[in-house]
Amino acid sequence: MIIYLTTNLINGKQYIGKDRNNNPHYLGGGVLLKEDIQTFGKSKFKKKILEVCSSIEELKEKEVYWLEYFNAKQNPNFYNKTNKSGGSDNGPTKSKVYLNRGKSISKSRKGKHYPLASEAQKGIKKPKVSEALKGKPKSKEHKKNLSKSKKGTPSKRKGKPDYKQRGKQKPGAGRKGGNPFLKPLSKSVINIETGEIFSTVKECREKLGIHKRKMYFMLKEKNSKFKYYNGGINI
Repeated sequence: MIIYLTTNLINGKQYIGKDRNNNPHYLGGGVLLKEDIQTFGKSKFKKKILEVCSSIEELKEKEVYWLEYFNAKQNPNFYNKTNKSGGSDNGPTKSKVYLNRGKSISKSRKGKHYPLASEAQKGIKKPKVSEALKGKPKSKEHKKNLSKSKKGTPSKRKGKPDYKQRGKQKPGAGRKGGNPFLKPLSKSVINIETGEIFSTVKECREKLGIHKRKMYFMLKEKNSKFKYYNGGINI
């Protein structure tokens, strides 16, 4: 960990900074310094070690010491804009290239037209990427790649029982465990007291004027006179 002094060999301007890794190729992070490095090239700069430090706390303290020693903030021969450790008093300084990035992007796109993108942005039309692959069989390699891309992606059915994979019926499927009143209407019904047989539940309740709900309650009760009937066997 070092405190270094970078000097511009063309105009004599200098920069004080700290480097935890002591990288000989690192000349500094100041915005004004970087602009001059781009202008003159790295070969026109010289880096000198001012002090070696043994901890981060010491590194910060020594950076402030050397900045104040040269009064880098007020000195026109220094790139530094503050005498504090960590950069500018006004926060990170943005370079001209960064500030003008929007203009450069718009210039590069000038005169170019992207019809599908424009329509999609306006909500008129969404490009259908899958149309080109519709109906085409997937190769084994394509299937493997699709499987790999979905690995680790949480399922939409997470936390929900997957009855299809387990081979189990959903609750209420086949009218098992569902509404006890929704018995198959095709079953015959017999009146135990009179011996009269009705071909369906509907026929029985309509003929005797029994409400649908009451009819099924009666068929469910053990001591009821109405029972399901199947060829001489009471169900």
